[in-house]
Amino acid sequence: MLPHSNSNQPPIAELVNLLRSGQLERLVSAAEQCSTRWQNSAPVWHLLGLGLLNLGRANEAVAPLSRAAKLLRADAEVLEHLALAQMQAGRSKEASRSFERCLELDPNRLGALVSAASLANSQGNHLAAEKYCRRILRQFANQPEAFFNLGIALRGLDRSAEALNALRQAASLTTTSSIAQNDIGLQLLELGAIDDAESCLRQALAVDSGIAMAHANLGRILQIRGQATEALAAFRRAVELAPHLPEAHVNLAGGCNAFNQYPEGEAASREALRLAPSMPSAWCNLGNALTGQQRGSEAEACYREALRIEPAYTDARNNLGNLLQTQRRYDEAQPCFRAIRDDRGYALGKAFYCASQICDWKLRGKDEAALRLKLKASDTYIDPFGFLALAMTDAPELQKRLGELAAVNHFGVGLLEQTPMADPAARPQRDRLRIGYLSADFFDHATMHLMAGVLAAHDRSRFAIQLYSYGPATDDAYRRQAEADADLFRDIRNLSDAAAAALILADGVDILVDLKGYTQNARLGITARRPAPIIASWLGYPGTLGHRRLADYIIGDPVVTPHETADQFTEAIAQMPHCYQPNDRTRAVGPCPSRDEAGLPNEAFVFCSFNQTNKFNPETVDVWAKLLLQVPGSVLWLLAAGKVAEENLQREFGRRGVATDRLIFAPRLPLAGHLGRLQLADLALDTLPYGSHTTGSDALWVGVPMVTRTGNTFASRVGASLVSAAGLPEMITNNWEDYSRLALELALDRQRLAALKQKLVDQRLQSPLFDTVRFTRNLEALYERIWSDRPVLA
Repeated sequence: MLPHSNSNQPPIAELVNLLRSGQLERLVSAAEQCSTRWQNSAPVWHLLGLGLLNLGRANEAVAPLSRAAKLLRADAEVLEHLALAQMQAGRSKEASRSFERCLELDPNRLGALVSAASLANSQGNHLAAEKYCRRILRQFANQPEAFFNLGIALRGLDRSAEALNALRQAASLTTTSSIAQNDIGLQLLELGAIDDAESCLRQALAVDSGIAMAHANLGRILQIRGQATEALAAFRRAVELAPHLPEAHVNLAGGCNAFNQYPEGEAASREALRLAPSMPSAWCNLGNALTGQQRGSEAEACYREALRIEPAYTDARNNLGNLLQTQRRYDEAQPCFRAIRDDRGYALGKAFYCASQICDWKLRGKDEAALRLKLKASDTYIDPFGFLALAMTDAPELQKRLGELAAVNHFGVGLLEQTPMADPAARPQRDRLRIGYLSADFFDHATMHLMAGVLAAHDRSRFAIQLYSYGPATDDAYRRQAEADADLFRDIRNLSDAAAAALILADGVDILVDLKGYTQNARLGITARRPAPIIASWLGYPGTLGHRRLADYIIGDPVVTPHETADQFTEAIAQMPHCYQPNDRTRAVGPCPSRDEAGLPNEAFVFCSFNQTNKFNPETVDVWAKLLLQVPGSVLWLLAAGKVAEENLQREFGRRGVATDRLIFAPRLPLAGHLGRLQLADLALDTLPYGSHTTGSDALWVGVPMVTRTGNTFASRVGASLVSAAGLPEMITNNWEDYSRLALELALDRQRLAALKQKLVDQRLQSPLFDTVRFTRNLEALYERIWSDRPVLA
């Protein structure tokens, strides 16, 4: 029954008592009854609105509060409550107007000022939020909410240093509020102030250990620090405390994926989706978990679902692009990356790489100019590997800058400044020096094609060979040989970087040799933790890694890393005496097919370049097209690269007057079969600025000379190193004019070319390039010099 229902006045006091005692349902029921009788009573409508607002029914609260505001016309309190209801109901523009009217009536109304600042931040109107906060701090000293919102506003305005100061001030004023400390900690985390954020979150948990999201946010910090066990424990605790919160499950999924615990990451993502089927981050994390389990088609569907729900979701678009790239679907990956708004240059670099793989050069000039500009910024992060084929990266200073930016902005200063896991001065006395090789490629892969012979030839009486594999666990001859030729073979796929580094440390590796660098699937987070006294970079990435933390030495030779280029590298140069690249002299060469069987014209002169298409560029195609036009009936034999890339290449050569049938694309074959057919080529053509590596030594191994030209970087001098070590230094040129002249002369003088081929074949097994045992002894001597701290620039 309505209190005092026989009275001529509404029972305001009774309604206020219901509000104060928290009897909100009774308040709403009573106020609704009162509103039918006293329709022009502003206090009744006000109290009805407050009851609904406090019950979380903000959308319903707007109408009675609007009625109260209309009846009172100039009541700041009612306007503040109306603005709060509109704000919580998602009616942001109306809320902004209501706060403005409220503050016109009462400029010093603290609650309204704080809420108005918060609303302005949520709308992205950070300038307005800053003004509100400054106004609060002028009128009310030491208001933590004002400092908190000011920090968010300044962060939104890219004034990071000021934002950090404001958030630190907020933290110092809210030491007893666990919720506030959690919120401040989250903002500090987003700002990258990891130590401050951790301090806030631990303070929040000290006050109230039951805040689920504080555990989750702390887990994110521990994840950044690479503390897998502690991070996952924090994420799991958050789930225990709040199993109903999908965000808790999403954070757990992200942590599990980051530490390669993909099955648990999948389970956590699916639980998040059970609770919130339209949560984009849950779909994205599920895609990441499935990608980690090599379930590409399922992962793709997840990323596309995340983007259907939230088309602007950058992480999902980037991950979809990466997945498509690994599947060689470059024509689909490129638009993914181009659709990402990315001020750091990462997406643009990936788009450029994908465009290069399909020889799509329409935007090449524009991309080069934009990427060059990006390199001037301190926060740029561009994948260095995808950048090697860019013409401008034949400038050593740009390539070094790229490596330095990648190291700092990928790993962060925190990891790079951590105490090394292994003592760099340690030199334990052992019977055998322990060499650890770290790679994802211990299977039928170009890396193993090159170094299988080295693993077999190592002197196991003096060296313990320990392999650490984070690539696929295939069952092929190369994988089996790697396992057989190692004293210890560790599959570390499912270990986090920190756990893998701890294992390497426990295994007592003396010199850890990273075979990946910045190439695809690399895990430099392992070497960044310094699990061995000495770390060397070799074979995979032809350039500097950009930070001494990642490698002490880069293994090169007098051609790719001459002494005078030392300033191009953050690593010290450790020189092999002939060529840095190993080769396996036991590689089988399959039967040589007929030209007809290989799809080649019987009488044609066959130029070849079996390099990946991302190494091709307009300048190289200019030279090759001119050669084809100058040598009647000649053809260019290339590796099949997919329909889009092949059509683009045919179009580019066509523009230069070369008919499409002069380009012949060879299907991919197992190595022995490829080497067998490669004997049909007359002359191999090198690329620049990213030259032939395995493809160059393949050609030389089967007796096909290669014309090369040197550039200014490691990557552009590999071809010269190969032909020099093979005993054909006369194949080295220093500019395109000499390159073209030499190739043309050899194509037109079959007798001279035949003599070169015979010279190559006659000295092949005695040459430094293909004397695997001699190479291995030289490599072992290099390891011993490194270990004894003797000079290695020999």
